[in-house]
Amino acid sequence: MPNDNIEIEVTDPTAPAENSPPLARTLTVDIWAMIILACFAAVMAWDNYRTGMGWSEDGPDPGYFPFYLSVILILASVYGVIKSLGERRKAASSAEVFVTRDQFKRVMLVFLPSVAFCVAMQWLGLYVASFLLTAGFMIFVGKLSVWKSLLTALIFSLAMFFIFEIKFDVIMPKGPLEALFGY
Repeated sequence: MPNDNIEIEVTDPTAPAENSPPLARTLTVDIWAMIILACFAAVMAWDNYRTGMGWSEDGPDPGYFPFYLSVILILASVYGVIKSLGERRKAASSAEVFVTRDQFKRVMLVFLPSVAFCVAMQWLGLYVASFLLTAGFMIFVGKLSVWKSLLTALIFSLAMFFIFEIKFDVIMPKGPLEALFGY
């Protein structure tokens, strides 16, 4: 008879430390997100005003609805900033942590290589950049052996090449290596 009371606990040995210092508070991030959103909405409102946000004899101009949606978004952002500033005064001592230093390092460990992948893909092509990204993640983040990481990345990149280029004939960004082989 199976025992249903067994509980398995899995822990992450590379999890961020619980005592890591806070890097940003939730209210601060909320306020900056609303400010950035209001700036984006202001640019959209200005562009739609320039395009034409009035009402002509045959109906609304092209910027009519987007302009007013942008104005609503600006007003909502201003309201949110004012409300958040009021909450900030009330809860200055017990402000909730948005991200700690260790958590931010973990995010950057994924974000920066992903940005580098997007940049490298422009010159190296999709398949070589994918090989480098996959192998790099496996070696440096996953802490797997180099030969397993390189082999897996090679098989993955070759499989992608076979599927996209040969079987489905999908146009993907290519670099000098693919040009060397006539693709």
